[in-house]
Amino acid sequence: QTIALDTIPVADFELDPDEGCSPLTVNVNNTSIGNITQYRWTRTGYGYSYGPTYGPFTYTYPPGNAPVTQTITLRALNSCGSTTITQPIVIHRPTIAQFTSSSTTVCLGNDFTFTNQSLGENLTYEWDFGDGSSSTSAGPHTINYASPGTYTVQLIAKGYCGNDTTQRTVIVHPLTVADMTPLDPIEGCS
Repeated sequence: QTIALDTIPVADFELDPDEGCSPLTVNVNNTSIGNITQYRWTRTGYGYSYGPTYGPFTYTYPPGNAPVTQTITLRALNSCGSTTITQPIVIHRPTIAQFTSSSTTVCLGNDFTFTNQSLGENLTYEWDFGDGSSSTSAGPHTINYASPGTYTVQLIAKGYCGNDTTQRTVIVHPLTVADMTPLDPIEGCS
């Protein structure tokens, strides 16, 4: 008579990649060892899936200022027992440059205030205010243009997931000058 000895299986898998920018497609490679009779997979926010293969999965998130961490868990089972492994996936959100302007038009001598509302991780900034002035600080920036005209304000946000550029046009109107000519006096009025 032959006696077969079995051991508890070792659950294991590789993620390729396990970190990246949204949208991120992750491939799962099952590297478990042992006489496995059941595989039970789960991932954050989803139910169970059974079988030796799992994935790939694409994670898509909107722009934001912090990464999102998701997990994939594998439990490998047989008659001797089971082991479980959980691995994280870090999804970095896309970079988006955006800002608001206190106004789109002003009269000469009045200010515009540009407020940065960019999203992304580890952001740096390059502002161009359209008049030869610039800045690398987040802001807000208050600008008083010296001459009437149309100015294009540009913001480049550089982050973990790349660069993004946005711009908007603002107009500075000249001051209104009243030109008055005196009228001839009216004669003969009583």
